[in-house]
Amino acid sequence: MGKNILVCVAWPYVNGDLHIGHFAGAFLPADIFARYQRVKGNTVLMVSGSDCYGTPVTVQADKEKTTPQRIVDEYHPKVVSLYKLFGLEYDLYTRTNTKNHQEVTRELFKDLAKEGYITKKTSKQFYSETDKKFLPDRYVEGKCPNCGAEKQRSDQCEVCGKLLSPEEVIEPYSKLTGAKVALKETEHYFINLPKEAEAITNFVESHKDIWRNDSYQESLAFIKQGLNERAITRDIDWGIEIPELEDKDLKLSGIKDKRFYVWFDAVTGYLSATIEYFKLKNSKENVDPAMYIYNPKTEGKWEDFWLNPDSEHYYFMGKDNLLFHAIIWPAQLMGTNKGYTLPHFLARNQFMNLEGKKFSKSRGWVIDSREVIEKYGVDTVRFYLSLNFPESKDANFTWKDFVETNNSILVGNIGNFINRTLSFINANYEGKLPLGTLDQNVKEEIENTFKSVGESIDKVRLVEAAQRICELSNFGNKYFNDNKIWELIKTDKERASVALYNSVQIISALAKLLHPFIPEGAEKIAKELNVTFDKWDFDLTMIAPGNQLNFTGPIFRKIDPIEIKVENDKLNIKEV
Repeated sequence: MGKNILVCVAWPYVNGDLHIGHFAGAFLPADIFARYQRVKGNTVLMVSGSDCYGTPVTVQADKEKTTPQRIVDEYHPKVVSLYKLFGLEYDLYTRTNTKNHQEVTRELFKDLAKEGYITKKTSKQFYSETDKKFLPDRYVEGKCPNCGAEKQRSDQCEVCGKLLSPEEVIEPYSKLTGAKVALKETEHYFINLPKEAEAITNFVESHKDIWRNDSYQESLAFIKQGLNERAITRDIDWGIEIPELEDKDLKLSGIKDKRFYVWFDAVTGYLSATIEYFKLKNSKENVDPAMYIYNPKTEGKWEDFWLNPDSEHYYFMGKDNLLFHAIIWPAQLMGTNKGYTLPHFLARNQFMNLEGKKFSKSRGWVIDSREVIEKYGVDTVRFYLSLNFPESKDANFTWKDFVETNNSILVGNIGNFINRTLSFINANYEGKLPLGTLDQNVKEEIENTFKSVGESIDKVRLVEAAQRICELSNFGNKYFNDNKIWELIKTDKERASVALYNSVQIISALAKLLHPFIPEGAEKIAKELNVTFDKWDFDLTMIAPGNQLNFTGPIFRKIDPIEIKVENDKLNIKEV
C-alpha cells in the first residue's frame, strides 16, 4: 500500500505568458516528481491553479486599459494550453476566482479568528491623492533602505531580498502616475505570527534533515529576525471579499472596500484545489476543459490528504516564495487547530537566467515557451531543463548549451545507443529480440540505476537523477562497443545475440527511467520495443526473447548548430 502524496505547485499570476524560467523553477520538477511517485505505486494528487487576484493582474489590466477579469479570462486558457504542450500531468489545475476557493479561504480565515490568531490593527498604507485611493504595494516603488537599490517594490527588494514595511521605503511614488505617495491610516486584519512563534520554530527545526540546507537556513533566519503580525487584508476592490466576524471586537470598518491579501488566499489554494478535485470527481457535471486539466485517477476523499498524519505534502516553488511556504502557510494551517497536514518537503528552486541575465519581458530578454516547444520538441526542452534545474544555485539557459546537450547527449548518446542496437536486430533477426541471458554486470548496473535514480527523485534531487540515467546510457554504449557487435554478428552470431539481448534490456530500463523526465520520448521507445510499463520495477521492464520490435528509425533528432546563431540573433547577441 503506497502513501498519499500531495504535490503542490506554486500558483502563477495570470498576467502574461510564462517563460522557460517558470517551468524550470517549479512546474516541470513537480511533474517529474509526481509521475515518478505514481509509477512507484503511491496515491498522488498534483494540484495548482492560476492566481487571479494578485496586483500583477490589476497592473496588467491597467496597462491594457481593461478589467482584471478580462486579463484572467484571456491568460488562464493560455497557461492551460502551455502546460499541455509541456506535457504536465496535473490532476487538477484550477484558479482562485472559483466559488469553491473563495469559500475555503473564508472558512480558514474564520477558523483562525475562532482560535484567536486574527487581530485587528490600524496600520499605515500608501495613499495617492492624485488617484484618491489606497495603493497596493506593487503599485508603489521606491529606494530600498537596506541596499539602496532604486525602483524596488514597497513590500520587498528584488535586489537584496529584504522584506519591507511601508515606513521603510525611501522616496515612495506611484507606479501609475509617478506622483509622490503618502502613508495614511487604515484598519486591517492581521495574522498573529508571534503567538505561533514557538510552534513555527519547532516545525522548521523538525525539518532540518529533510529540507535543502539553503531553505532550512533561510527559514531559520526569517524566524530569528522576529516574527511580526502580518496584514492579511488590504484596501483594494479586486480579490476575495472578507466575511463579517461575530466577535464585536474584530468588526472591521470599511470592510466592503477591502479584500484578502493575495498571498493569504493563494496558499490556501492547495487545500481548496484538493477539495475541489474530489467535488468534481464525484460530480456528474461536465468539467470545462478550458478551465481545468482534470485527470480523474486518484481515488479517496480530500481528507485522505489533509487530515491523514501519514500523507506527505511536497511544495514546488521559486526561491522568492520560501517565506510563504516555510513560515506563513504552516502558521495558517496550525492556527486553525483542525489537524491539517503540514508541509513535508519544500522543493524550492533558485532562478534560471537566460544567457547570464534575468528573464525580462519588457526588455525582450525572454524565450517564448510555446515557440521553443513547437520548434525543437517537448523531449528536447524537458531533457535540457532536467539536467539544468536550479536546485542549489541559479542556473543559466544558453542556446549553445541547449543545442549541444540535445545533439551530444539525447541524440548522440541515448538515441545513438537505441538506434544502433535496434537497427542491428532489425537487419539480422527480422526485428525480433534474439535469445540471450542477462549478464550479471548488466543486471547489477540496471538495478543500481533504478535504486539510485529512485532515491534521488524521492529527495527531489532531479538533476542528480537525470545525470544517473545518462550514466546508464554511457554504460550501454560501452557495453555495445566492448562486445564489438558489428564484428560478432559476422563471426559469432550466438554471442552477438546475447550482447544484443542485454543491450535491449538496458534500453528497456532507460525507457522506464526516462518516463518521468521525457514521457513522450519514453513512450516512443516503449512502442519500438513493443512493450508497456506501469510500475517502477526493473523486473517488469524485462523483455522476452522473440518479442517483435517495431523499430522505425531515430526517435530523437539533431538540431542544426546554426540555430544557436539564429536564436542569439533574436536576443541581439553578436558573439556566441
